[in-house]
Amino acid sequence: MKHLYWLDHLETADRALVGEKAWNLGQLQQQGYPVLPGYVIPPQPLQDWLEQHSDFRGSNLSAADLEFNDYRSLQRVAQDYRQALLSATLPEAALDAWMSAAESWQAPALMVRASLSLPAEVALDVTGLFPAQVCWPCPAALAKALKQAWGNLFCARNLLFWQKAGLDPSQLRLALLVQPCQAAIASGRVLWRNGKVWLQAVPGLGHSLVRGEVLPDCYQFDPVTGNLEARQVGNQSLAYHLRTDRGGHCLEAHWLPETPLAPILEENWLEALLSLCQRLGKSPLKRLEWTLSVLPTPGKLYLTQAIFQFLGRRTVDSAAAPTNPASPLLRGLGASPGIARAPAHILSGAAQHLQTIPAGCILVARHLTPDWLP
Repeated sequence: MKHLYWLDHLETADRALVGEKAWNLGQLQQQGYPVLPGYVIPPQPLQDWLEQHSDFRGSNLSAADLEFNDYRSLQRVAQDYRQALLSATLPEAALDAWMSAAESWQAPALMVRASLSLPAEVALDVTGLFPAQVCWPCPAALAKALKQAWGNLFCARNLLFWQKAGLDPSQLRLALLVQPCQAAIASGRVLWRNGKVWLQAVPGLGHSLVRGEVLPDCYQFDPVTGNLEARQVGNQSLAYHLRTDRGGHCLEAHWLPETPLAPILEENWLEALLSLCQRLGKSPLKRLEWTLSVLPTPGKLYLTQAIFQFLGRRTVDSAAAPTNPASPLLRGLGASPGIARAPAHILSGAAQHLQTIPAGCILVARHLTPDWLP
């Protein structure tokens, strides 16, 4: 079995193995666009594990056998599979090959992301279903990050989503994209909507934007003329950066001043992003994600994701847009049904110490950092 596929050597026959995310980035890299180096771990290791655990604790992952109206049962199945995955031992030869390839980058950290391959007639928007895993460049940390990324296929929220899409998660082909993770000056995304180009930017790595913890700086461009039509400074209260030492988790959240700051992007960086968008404008793009790296050259621009419009495929959106004009402020897919009633405790200004928050309350806050989670 081939242990990995390099992005810059992907061939047409590899597309079904490496998934759409990796395939799109590989094509852009081979066309000369700035994409970080990377390799893809094919779905086979996960498929082998699933075959060995097909009757794991009597759990069947098919939509017909899961009790989606019983959230406790759904969470129990999800927890069983994820815990079993985390305790699994990866093949030594494969882990050695993956680690050896990663060491060639001499990166301070590694990023592992899911790259899903779907049936030809189905187009799934899986945005937000597979959070990126960031780890130190050592075998134990890489193995844990890989297993956590695979385990997200079976979390309760995603099991419910596969049921909505009419798919059996055990039949999905989930590859993993491994790339170096560098310190970033800024990150963001570019959206093509209603004949306009919308650019969003946040300081540091893009985790605060993906998690919805901040309001990004926003820019609106005309895609033909390249003229800047609107600009708005966002509200960023925190930014994620790589730790400078190897103690604990790779990422740390930095609190930012509450007073409005100058725009994150300098004019030359903004021009570079706009130029790149115009070069890519003829492609049926839906969204780009990018980062401005600190090293080797400050402000070096890299593309980290490219999502193209779905053409002629049955689309299932992970957060379908509401048709009611008076749409709610929050949209998404719940992990399980249920209603909770309790006094609300509102956090304003500086974060409270956890021990001072009353027990049994519903916490209302502008954002939560990872260290608050159980």
